[in-house]
Amino acid sequence: MGTITPDRFLPAAEQSDIMVPLGKWIMRTACRAWQRLRAMEPACERIAVNVSPVQLDAMDADALLRAAIEETGVPAGAVTLEVTESTFLRSPDTAIQGLERAAAMGALIAIDDFGTGYSSLAELRDLCAHVLKIDKRFIDRVHTSERMHGLFEAIVSMGHRLRMKVVAEGIETIEQMRIVRATGCDAAQGFLVGYPQALRELTGDETAPPDVVAAGSTGTY
Repeated sequence: MGTITPDRFLPAAEQSDIMVPLGKWIMRTACRAWQRLRAMEPACERIAVNVSPVQLDAMDADALLRAAIEETGVPAGAVTLEVTESTFLRSPDTAIQGLERAAAMGALIAIDDFGTGYSSLAELRDLCAHVLKIDKRFIDRVHTSERMHGLFEAIVSMGHRLRMKVVAEGIETIEQMRIVRATGCDAAQGFLVGYPQALRELTGDETAPPDVVAAGSTGTY
């Protein structure tokens, strides 16, 4: 079937029993991929791994992280755990506490796809997050809608006031990049920065697993 994108396989995985073991495998594999990338490029400081709310319902984030770093030797400070805004809204307090413990271990916590989960500002203030990733739907219209442009600027300002780094997702054009840079956004992610690549292709290491893809390159200014 070729490459199957997350929007196709994740809903199926989350509705079955496979999501938790799959999530553990993803965490281990990502950590090992980072080790290969780090050996090739010392400036590759961290790896970002998406964590499903189904995983957080089943096991604590700190336990997931601890198991991966014990097996691979990757330091917790090299890992960013990405969770969607809706995860914070639907997950029980125990799941949030697990993320807080992971943060205490040194991991960064990123709120992914921000702007789609309808969280209140009060909730955002209290979250244990270090990075705010603005959803692609804002970026798609940031250069065509004055209202969307103003809203994007407000989110960037709010994130900075909450002492978060702000990442713009889904950058595909130079014009989008120009506007995002002008707002003071800290980093950009999207096809303009880089396309997903097989780890073997990215590193030039023929011993790397051929089916592991490094997705979502993020560039800082």
